[in-house]
Amino acid sequence: MTSELKACPICNSKACAPWISPLNGVKYTTCTNNLCSLFHEQTAVEDWQSRPIEDALRSLLKEVKEDAEYWYIHDTKDRKKFYSMVESHRVLMEKLKGVE
Repeated sequence: MTSELKACPICNSKACAPWISPLNGVKYTTCTNNLCSLFHEQTAVEDWQSRPIEDALRSLLKEVKEDAEYWYIHDTKDRKKFYSMVESHRVLMEKLKGVE
């Protein structure tokens, strides 16, 4: 887990500085935006930092970029496959827009 907290998964605002619960010793955080549904929700930092869908999309994006580079460098004769990879990359970039 990184030392810097990710932005809120709902509204993309900053997270509050984490605190440790005296009851169970777990680190918690919440959203700083009082209009966000997570503002009043104490979320374990481990859960806050976990973004499995984003991680999967980033991994897939990396694969698509590597494939596109391969087809561009090694097989420029096969333009249909190359342009298909470029389109896949464009679609993934649209899905990742605003996801940090």
